Amino acid sequence: AGAPTVPVLTSNVEGAAPVPSSPDLWPPLSLGRYEVLHLLGEGGFGSVFLGRDPQLGRRVAIKVPRHQDGLDNRSFLEEARRVAQLRHPSIATVFDVGQHGNRVYIVSDYVEGMNLSQWLQQESYDWRRALGILIDLADALAHAHSLSTIHRDIKPNNIIITPEGRAVLLDFGLGLSDDAGRELPGHIAGTPPYMSPEQAQGRAHRPDGCTDIFSLGVLMYRMLGRKLPFRAQDPVELFRQIREDDPQPLRQLAPGLPPAVEEVCCKAMQKKKERRYRTAADMAAAIEAVVVLKGSGSVVAAPGATPAINPTGNARLGSAGTGDVLAGWTGAACA
Repeated sequence: AGAPTVPVLTSNVEGAAPVPSSPDLWPPLSLGRYEVLHLLGEGGFGSVFLGRDPQLGRRVAIKVPRHQDGLDNRSFLEEARRVAQLRHPSIATVFDVGQHGNRVYIVSDYVEGMNLSQWLQQESYDWRRALGILIDLADALAHAHSLSTIHRDIKPNNIIITPEGRAVLLDFGLGLSDDAGRELPGHIAGTPPYMSPEQAQGRAHRPDGCTDIFSLGVLMYRMLGRKLPFRAQDPVELFRQIREDDPQPLRQLAPGLPPAVEEVCCKAMQKKKERRYRTAADMAAAIEAVVVLKGSGSVVAAPGATPAINPTGNARLGSAGTGDVLAGWTGAACA
């Protein structure tokens, strides 16, 4: 007898009727009503497929968690529905969840563009452009936090820069409602170089928005200094640095950076949560305060740019912003 046949994904032809898929076939040809076109990528959490919604005629991203054996499907689906409440131009919208056999999946916007890791390989961006992206992200986190949802895995691979220049935050797959508390103490979740001290100490089972603010500070340091603030091959040493060490001063790596920008980054990366920005909206406002027209105090946006919207409905300078540093501005102290 010949060897048993192993199911192989044969991509659907986009635009054709989806092929019904057996729950035993993996990867599948369809998930619910969605055609599965091909694999986009895989990570620690699971697999992401490019799909198509034949009813609406649009492309979608379909995420399937990797470790489903120990997954509480009901809790997972409840959490996915909570994430689906997020509506912000810098957050990829989750609009459906479902089950395929014993597997659960999440359907969200397919966001075209390059991820921030790829964008950072460019040599042409300056600190003003980087700050515009950070404002987008801080504003998005402020919205998520206002709905009691924490991301906990802020990193370049979870951020897309669209062709229009907007930063979009992906993958709330590690997202956790701050009232859920389902993880055990000592569990470490996230991407180690971007973790907060409380994550590195295994205390992320009760996270709050300050965890995301620290990670955004690390991202800010990486974008402006072009290297990570904490670096070690050994995870134990890396976690020790995150908990105990101060990073190299940012302006040593980027001598042309205004002191006020460095101060924002320092405050976001304070070891003690109570010394960081209290909210992501506060951090966005602090960044905006250094991207203003010199001497006028007014925010400047590029022609045709659409300001980001914060949870209170006020317009904000987004990633298309431009301008000079307001002379004499003093931000949060690093000490």
